[in-house]
Amino acid sequence: MMADDEEATLTELKTHRENIFGPCIAAHKGRIVKLMGDGTLVEFPSVMDAVQFGLDVQKTIMEHP
Repeated sequence: MMADDEEATLTELKTHRENIFGPCIAAHKGRIVKLMGDGTLVEFPSVMDAVQFGLDVQKTIMEHP
């Protein structure tokens, strides 16, 4: 995607971070430790919060492609 249209890809990534990742991280009491390009290192208070976060992100992305 970056090779085809870098600007649009970065815009879409920012939108996903704001509308999907950010709210899901907050809902599961997570904390962003580091942003690395298209990757994010997030810390959660428990394994259950981390797993539920992952499931919620996948579900949300499937519902809003």
